[in-house]
Amino acid sequence: MGLLDPDNEKEMEAIARYITSEPARTADARQIKDDFIIWYNKVGKSWYISESDLTEAKNRRKEFNFRNAVTTSEKETVTRVEKTGMTTEEAQGGVKTILSTGYREPIEAPWYESLLKNPFTTVGAIGAVVVLIGGVAYLMPTLITGAVLSKHYRR
Repeated sequence: MGLLDPDNEKEMEAIARYITSEPARTADARQIKDDFIIWYNKVGKSWYISESDLTEAKNRRKEFNFRNAVTTSEKETVTRVEKTGMTTEEAQGGVKTILSTGYREPIEAPWYESLLKNPFTTVGAIGAVVVLIGGVAYLMPTLITGAVLSKHYRR
């Protein structure tokens, strides 16, 4: 999985469609749904959906399902399904990554991820690097020549 991964984007959209279309039956579920919508508008519509974003969305979906359950039996069913049901990763031949709590372990975002989420920041960073490299390349002959000449005139 990586930059512009269409699988991450599709899975994020599926989670968003589910949470936004599922009726909230409790006050806690309504709050989680509202928080998800605010978070999704900031993160989920980005051109870059990371593994850490996707894990966060899955954990928010699990929390919504749990808080949306009204009876103890429904809550137990949600927990059981999260713990024992087949995950997307398993269906694709991967390893199940759900903890005993029913949640996924949060993935720490790499340092460069914040640059990738905002295209203006990305373009600005690339532009700064290009200007820096260009400046060094432009000044290098002068610096080398100056060092050689100053060494020559010291004698």
